[in-house]
Amino acid sequence: MNIFLLGSGKFFENYLNNYLNKEISHKIIFCLTDKKNIINFKNKVNNINFFEISTNYHDEKIIENIILEEKIDLILSIQYKWIISEKIINLINHKIINFHNAKLPEYRGHHALTHEIINEEKKHTCTIHWIDKVVDQGKIILSESFEIEDNETAHSLLLKSINIGTHLLEKLMDNLEKIYKNHEGEKINDLGKFYSKKDIEKLKNINPSWDFKKVEKIVRACYCPPYEPAFIKNNGKKIYLFPENYLIK
Repeated sequence: MNIFLLGSGKFFENYLNNYLNKEISHKIIFCLTDKKNIINFKNKVNNINFFEISTNYHDEKIIENIILEEKIDLILSIQYKWIISEKIINLINHKIINFHNAKLPEYRGHHALTHEIINEEKKHTCTIHWIDKVVDQGKIILSESFEIEDNETAHSLLLKSINIGTHLLEKLMDNLEKIYKNHEGEKINDLGKFYSKKDIEKLKNINPSWDFKKVEKIVRACYCPPYEPAFIKNNGKKIYLFPENYLIK
């Protein structure tokens, strides 16, 4: 099986590390990722061709060309930065699997960790699913959850989810041939809710007149270094707010 990897971030790094350390039957021959991963992994492997993800625009031509020229069987997306078009989905006969660090369909889109804290969820779920033309709406292949503690921040949830998500991706690796062949998964019948990137930007802007409990929850929900935290804005200047007992690293 020829696989084309798309993605970035810690989950993606862990997947590549596991790929290097395990004897597996499928063959990863192309990888579209960020510059950091290219630097870290290019000299460790000699059977993967690396390409850098554009940070400014989404050019699918490279994906299209590789699918056609290299006879790609499966695309595996692990926190890929761009939405994959229906054209690419059809080109590879719907054989695209995605890792999504949230429960589906309840938390489609972006910054799920933040919105889970705001919504006072009791559990966080990592999900692996097939990609469909509707974002984060394809059949669910695997999922795993853990408890959300009181006083969690988006950062603490991210650290916990890395362990669970990495374990889930290992399960995918171990069963990939079977999953690919049967195109198995649980169909989603509810559209759930899609959170856009703009939603969190509105959330971060704290109104000083809000009650303390509301402000404290938003501050925890928006704390995830190195990203901008919650803030109070006055005359164009920002005062940043951080949870108690948390230090920026």
